[in-house]
Amino acid sequence: MKKTSLLLLILCCTINCIADNYLPLLQERPQWNILHALNTTVPDLDYKKTEILKLGTDTIIADKTYFKLFSTYNKEAADSIIIGFLREDIQTKCVYYMENNKKEKLLYDFNAQVGDVLYTYQCNPSISDSLPSVVTAIDSIKINGSSLKRLTLEITLHNEKESRFWIEGVGSEQGLIYCRYPGMTGTELYFLLCMYRNNELFYQPQWEMFHDCFIWEIGTNVANINVDGFYINQNKSHTILSIMNKNAQTFNAYLFDIQGTKLYETTTTQTEVNINTGNYAKGMYILKVITGNGNQSIQKIIL
Repeated sequence: MKKTSLLLLILCCTINCIADNYLPLLQERPQWNILHALNTTVPDLDYKKTEILKLGTDTIIADKTYFKLFSTYNKEAADSIIIGFLREDIQTKCVYYMENNKKEKLLYDFNAQVGDVLYTYQCNPSISDSLPSVVTAIDSIKINGSSLKRLTLEITLHNEKESRFWIEGVGSEQGLIYCRYPGMTGTELYFLLCMYRNNELFYQPQWEMFHDCFIWEIGTNVANINVDGFYINQNKSHTILSIMNKNAQTFNAYLFDIQGTKLYETTTTQTEVNINTGNYAKGMYILKVITGNGNQSIQKIIL
């Protein structure tokens, strides 16, 4: 009887030690700097831009406590917006994500074992939630003197395979809520550049091509477009968007944000129109030019 009690005590202590050693993902004011990279066949449309994700105050949704997840492309972490909600169950070592006005979905399961099949949040809306991820390996990684669990997961799409890496206390090496898919071309690629805790650098993956925590590289000629006698261009600092009216014809120009809000409008015959975009938040915009004969050009502009 004494031996049985002793064994139970040892077992309980071991389980408690494992639980105590788990590093929660959503504690110590975490911040993730995530690179969005797009490579196209048109060099002028290539870009690399960094998104910052940070947790805000907690809130109650359906009797569960979530942290608000804020996003910004501003290096000073200003002008942020709420894009969703996160919660963590420390006992099960699971993290859940809820997009605005959508259902909660499993984001991470750090208690998973090799061979487990998981159905997690898909960052691409065209990918079904029924796409399985298979845990193929578990090891550990040394970060700040601590040994943290790392899981390798594999997904198969279009008969091609892609590996993902989850790190306890960090998230995914592709970014907190982001992931890549095999066999999909012309889509954004994601890379975790840096992860912070309490405003101090906690983890920085050793990418061969990226070594900074904030990268913003957009071609100097993002627009650089000719249409019906018009030439559209941006300056190097992306603070002036210029429309050259070579034939001095009447035209209309409109600039919209990605939500469709009209920010600028003009009807003119001027040979050059310069739109000051220096005070606009970094991100994607839409420029529409309607020529005198009714032809129109709609272009994506990245600031």
